[in-house]
Amino acid sequence: MPVPAPQPRRSPDCEPAEADEYFEEDLPSARELASSTPHAELFVYPGDQHLFADSSLPAHDAEAAGTLLDCVRAFLASVR
Repeated sequence: MPVPAPQPRRSPDCEPAEADEYFEEDLPSARELASSTPHAELFVYPGDQHLFADSSLPAHDAEAAGTLLDCVRAFLASVR
């Protein structure tokens, strides 16, 4: 099950996430939640915008949105 952090996936495709006001505070809890089960994976994406996947907004990040879509598709394929 994907465990979204306040920012999208740290992977070879992504730079380390930039901290927003709550990111550093929330990340340890997100990591703990993700490590509590073998069925969870933490996704941390670069940037500080929560609506980066919405192409109608100025916060849209096409690359991060594409990575998010890949992750969602992989998750959905795994639960079929």
